[in-house]
Amino acid sequence: MSNITPTTYAVLGSTGNCGTALIEILLQKPNARINAYCRNRSKLHRLLPTAADDKRIAIFEGNIADTALLASCIRGCLAVFLCVSTNDNIPGCRLAQDTASAVIHALQSTPSTNTLAPPKLILLSSGTIDANFSRHVPFLLQPILLRSASHVYRDLLEAERLLRAQEPWLTTVYVKPGALSVDVRRGHALSLTDQDSPVSYLDLAAAMVDVADDAEGRWDGKNVSVVNTHGAANEIQAATLEKFIKGWAGWTPDGFLSTWSSTCTQTTLPFSSDVPPRTRSHVEHLFPILMSVLSNFEMTVHNVVHDTAHGKAVIYALTKADTPWGPYKNEHALFLWFDESGTEVDRIEEMFDALVMKEFLPKIQEHVARQKAEAEAKAQAV
Repeated sequence: MSNITPTTYAVLGSTGNCGTALIEILLQKPNARINAYCRNRSKLHRLLPTAADDKRIAIFEGNIADTALLASCIRGCLAVFLCVSTNDNIPGCRLAQDTASAVIHALQSTPSTNTLAPPKLILLSSGTIDANFSRHVPFLLQPILLRSASHVYRDLLEAERLLRAQEPWLTTVYVKPGALSVDVRRGHALSLTDQDSPVSYLDLAAAMVDVADDAEGRWDGKNVSVVNTHGAANEIQAATLEKFIKGWAGWTPDGFLSTWSSTCTQTTLPFSSDVPPRTRSHVEHLFPILMSVLSNFEMTVHNVVHDTAHGKAVIYALTKADTPWGPYKNEHALFLWFDESGTEVDRIEEMFDALVMKEFLPKIQEHVARQKAEAEAKAQAV
């Protein structure tokens, strides 16, 4: 049985793109409990089939104006996500401000205790209405964006005004992303100065959960946006990957090891081969000998797959060289993992052509043993 204390989050607007993304992200936290507030239970089940059976999700079906139901939904929560929204620019739009007002009223109607603080509120707003976040939007485009959703934006501004008026006793964070897209999660960061467009709903949701879990209050009362991290990470990892391939093709010890971290290990696949993993120091000793055996080395890369989000890559390559025992040809499927910075390779797993290795490996091992014996003999002679 888990000893982790459950943490409860309330999601208002749980059938929207942001709401469903929040539930997906929160379900990845083993200690999370989710109170999902919606107008239509069957719609939530249709959008998230797991919601019907997952005991960590409690569904509150009703109108946002139902104070008693809303109070029971948000009571005891660490955070409440206010993501009731619309894409329809209808005059008199009040979704955001009615939600904010209802939450304030529900919290005020709940008997206060000395041990239970009000939940942190996270309002989903828009970077378009923030002059700082939208400063890089083209001058002619910005007024068009504001006009196209003027009633929605006016509603968001009023909701923000209502919530800021409660700041002496209620903490709110105003999340203001740029354009949003239905896409996979690619990596995110919170920012007080910049926004990226588009950001996936899943990355937005993950950022909002980061805000909710922040115990230091770094974002409290502030306008916060979301930036993508996969672009920069992709460029850094791609440069390291290119350097790794060039170092391999160059066939010099320094070049081949130039991207290896100090803790990098190299493992021979399949695992059933029972070859012990080699550390960098082991490879530093072995490779000069191996490279002296394989002369006129050539490498042809046939395929490279780079997975930035998971920090890894696969290289399929053919190599050939001359050896004291005749021509050498091999096939390689090499898997590598980058370190957190993306500037170094932290782990390598490599599969070779089994038939080639069966023929050449004993000869190479014999050659290495002979080289070692000769070196030891010279050392003893001295």
